[in-house]
Amino acid sequence: MKKLKAFFLIEFIRIKRFYNLIFKPIESFFNPPRLPKFPKNLTLELTSLCNASCAWCIHNKGLKRKSFMDFKLFKKIINECKGQDIKNICPSMYGEPLIQKDYLKYLRYIRKNLPNVKISLITNSTLLTEEISKKLIEENLIDKINFSIDSFTKNTCQKLKKIDYDKVIENINFFFKHKKLKSSKIRAGVSFVLCNENIQEWFDFKRFWKNRADYIHLAFDDGRFTNKHLINLKNISPCKPLFRDMNIISSGKVIFCCIDCIGKYPLGDLNTNSIKEVWCGKLFNNFRKMHIKYKKHKHPLCKNCDF
Repeated sequence: MKKLKAFFLIEFIRIKRFYNLIFKPIESFFNPPRLPKFPKNLTLELTSLCNASCAWCIHNKGLKRKSFMDFKLFKKIINECKGQDIKNICPSMYGEPLIQKDYLKYLRYIRKNLPNVKISLITNSTLLTEEISKKLIEENLIDKINFSIDSFTKNTCQKLKKIDYDKVIENINFFFKHKKLKSSKIRAGVSFVLCNENIQEWFDFKRFWKNRADYIHLAFDDGRFTNKHLINLKNISPCKPLFRDMNIISSGKVIFCCIDCIGKYPLGDLNTNSIKEVWCGKLFNNFRKMHIKYKKHKHPLCKNCDF
């Protein structure tokens, strides 16, 4: 029965994605994305290190970048956001953010200097101790947290992520318990990256978490690092995040997309450039023009993208 459900789930996602691949180019043609003067969303990689090795992630292949973002650089970035119409900051990217020992100091700096900006955290939860959970909740340091679980059994978690499933669930359960105790408004959700090895656990996962988490996020292995495309459909429409998001890796380099995990195609360096200089710079704009002209297939990182 689960195999049959898995089959129909994949077909449903494929049909939905196929519909988007038809609709999005038409929508973009009549309503092309507009460029604001400053990015609406910032993703900051405070560390490139991770203690997990997810099957679909670059860390499973061995990410050679191993660094932490200097706090001086971080403050420069946050200070440049003052007075700007920025909506969200996510201090998480390819590393596990809680490996950064001073992580709470970074969050406190955002909250103090940009009190109206929404702060999101993505974590595998292995290092989410009771003390850290209490501080995140009681100091209201984040607005949203995403627990990357991606499995429903200990064996599958060990196979796909190589982390302690029991510890992950224990840490998450405490966070939800303390969140309820303090009547916190933090949106706490769980995520599941669908792949061939865990697809039959999705249904139990969803059933278990639907009344416990504030939301459930379902994604799927897009083959960017595994070449195992669960659903392989190419999207020719312009990439909207290019017109609203800025991604900054721990070295300070700006990358056009999180898929460029090694920083092979940098658009600028915030150690020497300002956010505005990079955002409105020639490299970034040339890249956007390529997408607007429906020529994204000419770039090696965009040609197979289905986002």
